[in-house]
Amino acid sequence: MPIYSHWGRSMELERGFAVVKIYTEQFAIVGKILLVEREYNRGRLSDYMNRADMKFVPLHEAYVFSLRTKKAVSSKSFMLLNKNAISLIIPAREPEDRSSDVSMEAFGLEALDS
Repeated sequence: MPIYSHWGRSMELERGFAVVKIYTEQFAIVGKILLVEREYNRGRLSDYMNRADMKFVPLHEAYVFSLRTKKAVSSKSFMLLNKNAISLIIPAREPEDRSSDVSMEAFGLEALDS
């Protein structure tokens, strides 16, 4: 599984998928974004997010958490997220085992106001 450097941190790519943490005003989301190396400079997340022609970010295997209640509110195999709703996006890694614990802590998420 190749690992690429992004802002001094390593971003793990799994079959072209980058695992990301996304924060919106109300939600924290963990999901996978498909990055194609030949289209973006070595699979850089910033190149992908700066595409002017892309209004929505396609997320695979997405888990959505409420920042207010800190509880999981949804999990989807696929969803589209409006880029304008994104406050922060961070390269991440998946937890080792999420079968028993689908919580914000299991995904390494924290509320932005903490």
